[in-house]
Amino acid sequence: MLFYSIGSAIGAIASTAVYDSAGWNGVCILGTAISIVTVIFWAATAHIGRAQLQATLRQAN
Repeated sequence: MLFYSIGSAIGAIASTAVYDSAGWNGVCILGTAISIVTVIFWAATAHIGRAQLQATLRQAN
């Protein structure tokens, strides 16, 4: 919950600053950019979780 609250605060500050300078189009672009970055991060790190799961399953057998 701590990171959720920190993320919400950072998002509120960032979207307010972007809205002030670029309006709703800027806020939409910011949201899209953040979504793209998170999907790239997920795709880049997803194999780590799978590898750990497979190693755990091998040890259990």
